[in-house]
Amino acid sequence: MWNDIELLANDDTGSCRLNIDSRQESGTALYQVDTLLKISSTEKVSFNPKLYACNTSEGCIIVADKSVCLLDSICQSLLLQLQFDTEVDVVGLCFEGRFLLVGERNGSVHLIHVLSRQILMTKTLVQNAGKNNEQTFKRLLLEKDASDEGVYHLFLLTNGGLYCIMYFHIARINDALESMDISAAKELEGKIKTCFISTESYHTDGCLSLLIGDLTSDVHLVIGGRGDYVLSKWKMDPVKKHVAVQNLADSSMIQGAKKLQVLDNLLFVLDDDGILSVWDVYTMVLVWDWPFCRLSDFLLTTEADASSSITRQRDTNLKLIALTFPNEKQMRSLAVYSLPTMNHLYSIEVSDVCTLVQIGITMDTIYLLEGIYDSQERSSDSPVAVLAMRCLTEALPENRLSRLLHKHKFEEAEKFAIQFGLDVEVQF
Repeated sequence: MWNDIELLANDDTGSCRLNIDSRQESGTALYQVDTLLKISSTEKVSFNPKLYACNTSEGCIIVADKSVCLLDSICQSLLLQLQFDTEVDVVGLCFEGRFLLVGERNGSVHLIHVLSRQILMTKTLVQNAGKNNEQTFKRLLLEKDASDEGVYHLFLLTNGGLYCIMYFHIARINDALESMDISAAKELEGKIKTCFISTESYHTDGCLSLLIGDLTSDVHLVIGGRGDYVLSKWKMDPVKKHVAVQNLADSSMIQGAKKLQVLDNLLFVLDDDGILSVWDVYTMVLVWDWPFCRLSDFLLTTEADASSSITRQRDTNLKLIALTFPNEKQMRSLAVYSLPTMNHLYSIEVSDVCTLVQIGITMDTIYLLEGIYDSQERSSDSPVAVLAMRCLTEALPENRLSRLLHKHKFEEAEKFAIQFGLDVEVQF
């Protein structure tokens, strides 16, 4: 039960570095790595937890097996902490962070009011789920309705298809709660209608990933999966409360699409083999792939204005954040590359038990949720003892040199100064 959370306002003293100082770094860029919080289990840990985390302007959600905690977006205030009966597959925040949605392995979805910490609604969508401890819900997406403020469209991806809840009136539920009108809130919950769209005719071996994007003023869903087709694009019609397939990509080029991210007209796809590729999102045609490095996860970040075309702006500073598979030392690499040149900018060793925190494309800070072992002398089957939330921000070499000198790490400071072409005499 991962529920013992310690917030770390400033770990620069070295008292809570949690093994980060000894990591191998490389590259022409430099990042400052800080630890924002650590999470311990109040029970004996027998196996490594399944991790997921996401961070938006509405808040940061951390999931470890059955434990869910909600913090503010800078991870300095704990807002909510919950334990569920089964593993948590998906989570999401909406309406300025006032409501939390949680999808459990047992097939149930919960709507939770953050301020009162009440579970307002529980809906079982998938019957007899989680028997083989396989993930029931693959992805949860919330889309604001463009014409009606406070209304959301909810999409839940499962192995066999997509559950859609159109016109989810969160604002009305919130108004009923603020006025203490419980009967009105219950009445609104009773009006929620769910439809299911089967994808078994296309993704014959199951679904893996889902994204939503505004393409030519229309809202489209893109599903990644396995089987006859690995990609399918669907057009959403909120008025008719209908979703219809528009385009497909078969499995002749890749065998499975487990992670998707869209950037203007470009669809970035991570396949089952860990190969990153780029597709035209309108035609579903493969335009580029990168087979030189196998990745377990990736994110795109940019300094551009998300309100206009990112690829057409100058000085976008578009970057790929990549997480590699574990090596023989049970370590991964978190690497930063520039796009579209794929120049290597920075990399650092991280634990084999970790996950990239899912962030918006215009966030320039990298977050990593990482499991830390008790010691380096560990057996191959020993679980992690602590979870740590890392924050990586781009830094100036001069600032790092000053910090090393302040800690009296003179030998390390000299090597660092030589590496980045700084004046070695400064340390004296």
